[in-house]
Amino acid sequence: MSHLQQNALLLVSLLFAACGAIREVEQQFVSAELSTPGSMGTKFLVGFMQNVLPRTGGNAVPDAYLLVTTNETGVVEFDVTTMFGGVQSSSTYTVDSTAPTRVNFPADDVYVTGIQERDKAIWVQTSNNKKIAIQVINDEFRSTDGFVALPCDSMTVPSDFRTYEYLILSTNQDTTDQPGSTPRSSQFLVITCDDDTEVEVAPSTSISGSGVFQHPLFGPGTSQASSNWRVNTDNNLIPAHQTLLISITNQDLTGTVVKGNKPLVVISGHQCGQVTERVTACDHMAAQIPPYTTWGYTFLLNPLGGRRSGDLYRFATLQDNTDVTITCVDAGSSTSTVEHTTTLNTAQNPNWGQFETNSEVCTGNFAPKYCCLESSNPVVLAQYSYGYTRDASCNGGEFGDPFMSVIPPIVQYLRLYHLVPVNISSGPIVNHFFSVSVPARYFQTDRIMLDNAPLELNATQWQAIYCSTGEICGYGITKDFDNQYHSLFHADANTAIFVHTYGFSIQNSYAIAGGMELQPISGTIISCTVPDDCVVEGSSVTVTCTRSLDLTQQSRIRVSTEDGSASAPADYTALNIPENRPSFFAGNVLNYRGGTRQDSVISFDIQTTADSDDTEPQETFFLNVSPVRTAIVLTPRVPITICGVTQDIRCPDLTDPANGMVMVAGTSPGDAAITPAMTAIS
Repeated sequence: MSHLQQNALLLVSLLFAACGAIREVEQQFVSAELSTPGSMGTKFLVGFMQNVLPRTGGNAVPDAYLLVTTNETGVVEFDVTTMFGGVQSSSTYTVDSTAPTRVNFPADDVYVTGIQERDKAIWVQTSNNKKIAIQVINDEFRSTDGFVALPCDSMTVPSDFRTYEYLILSTNQDTTDQPGSTPRSSQFLVITCDDDTEVEVAPSTSISGSGVFQHPLFGPGTSQASSNWRVNTDNNLIPAHQTLLISITNQDLTGTVVKGNKPLVVISGHQCGQVTERVTACDHMAAQIPPYTTWGYTFLLNPLGGRRSGDLYRFATLQDNTDVTITCVDAGSSTSTVEHTTTLNTAQNPNWGQFETNSEVCTGNFAPKYCCLESSNPVVLAQYSYGYTRDASCNGGEFGDPFMSVIPPIVQYLRLYHLVPVNISSGPIVNHFFSVSVPARYFQTDRIMLDNAPLELNATQWQAIYCSTGEICGYGITKDFDNQYHSLFHADANTAIFVHTYGFSIQNSYAIAGGMELQPISGTIISCTVPDDCVVEGSSVTVTCTRSLDLTQQSRIRVSTEDGSASAPADYTALNIPENRPSFFAGNVLNYRGGTRQDSVISFDIQTTADSDDTEPQETFFLNVSPVRTAIVLTPRVPITICGVTQDIRCPDLTDPANGMVMVAGTSPGDAAITPAMTAIS
């Protein structure tokens, strides 16, 4: 029997007696949840970044484990495979919807402690394409955190995008002027999902002198910030299930960009980070970063229960000119205020920002704040907990410590979540909480259920959250969590909510996002086609362009013609573009989860000109369609035939002449009603 089997523990079901009735309600929409790409999946790769060095005092034995749940009917089998030390070990487990399954690992085996360790990935694979969800817990004495794992199979985006992009969120622990203090590392862990993967890293900070990037896996120039570093192996390609840890002390890797030609697992955080710098104490931080194509525009933000420290949020982008607006309201109030605005640019450092909700900590003026973040381009966002000294004078001394948790945009909410008990061996978590966010259009207090009863019927107990327009865009509530297994869901189909669980104790904390969809929404694909029939010279040809994925914003395209012949006579066949050049604009508004859906198809005609010379040589012409400041991926060359002479119409790749696509920045919030102006293209 392997050590995995020896350490596996199947937790006892803690559902209420009305479990049968609960499951009957849940099963009405479970099938829809299982068909949507998200945190439920069939193939996971997870890893454990190094926590603080083993400590003495209390129960100092580190603990690393997975909590596995499912929405499937019946029992689901899954295999857990490791290659620790180059020795493969595989064990089979089961889980059903009534209780989680816990899988334990010796922390000494699973911790990735340096860039040289390539075999620390944990591969979890289900049988018969059944879906599971995984929460990852990394626990050491007074240094704990957790995160929801995102499966490799749910991160696969349409082939048009070709590149998977991620952006690191972390923090710092600066000990440069603190003699005797042990420095801890800002860090992130990359795991390859598939064979033949290329990985590039663009660091946000100079790492000169650290030695971290001087490993032979990296090419030259690795001591400079903002240089793209391609991870090198013998053939420049990395096999599946390889781990790559990047870490650096006394600096912050937030804003670092990681790219791959195939899906990557990117786990970001800190070995033992401070929030903010010099605020005692440090704590382990870990969260898996979703790929860029799943980022969003509108976020509902709930304050953390059990603290009087306020909240800190970090947000980052991969697009220039990203406007961010944060609107907040005090708990119990109906008066909202725009409290923070900024513009992020990738050409500048940093490409991220942060916002703190409260400055009057531990005073009579302190009030928790519920906020809404809106951005003009897709962003990724994390919520942070402060070190315990931030509010120690009014909150029971050493209660609480840092964590980092990725919060999804509204468009990636789910309908059904499992609240899973988290048991910390290094010292019990004293207070557990969960916060629930509900988009305004789905807010019905009698339909938001905890097991077999409404979570909170009294609407006055829910806090309205306001958008920058002053309209209510959602509701939030925070509840004590009894650390038992529960189901939280919206009882109506075609709805969505979000839950965030977390807990605090003496100099310790953890936080786990309940789950999220991974719909590829932050880019728009435009595919241009023409009829297959022969076009007679002098007649017109109809071009049809279809949009898919993110339809929540206006897409504008510029059209021009180009002669592709090296030496064409003066009377060559011409393609004449109409003066009223095409633009996607706000037309028929359709229901679309998370926002509005605009026109997805436009057509326009191109007039050909008849020639006087019937013996001219064969010529090639192009229709160039390029984006105008919008998130667009364009199709490659499409043939058009004019009376047996093959011409070309194409949407060019603006980055790679050989083949492929291009995606440029998006422009509109994904959860607002958008009516763009019908602006002519110049």
